[in-house]
Amino acid sequence: VALLSLCKVYAGMGKVAQAIKYGQEALAAFAELGETGSMAATYTAIMGAYLAKGDAAKASKQAYKAYAIYESSGNKSKMGSCMHTIATVEVKGGDYKKASEALSKSRGLFAEAGDARGQAMCLETIMGLY
Repeated sequence: VALLSLCKVYAGMGKVAQAIKYGQEALAAFAELGETGSMAATYTAIMGAYLAKGDAAKASKQAYKAYAIYESSGNKSKMGSCMHTIATVEVKGGDYKKASEALSKSRGLFAEAGDARGQAMCLETIMGLY
């Protein structure tokens, strides 16, 4: 957990290389422990580091890794939230088509989960695209 915290702190400070280093160490530790939820959180933290660097393509890859973990758990609400994160990364990267597709998928996942707040969040983000 400390390594994940260091990843987030260094990402916030804009020290991307150190953030990624600690993030990768955290991933290895969580993988060894079988902590998939913590691995997903770490992928999201590494995504944040790449966004701080301005590398939306690498950030998107990390977000999709987190999504794959949530998908394997079957938690529709977490899947929807992660897909929403992917959409915001795509917006930052300038790919509005991918962002729109991710938002549509996110909204559907939130609907399946019965999560009205999540659906509203997606609609709000969609409005921001236009």
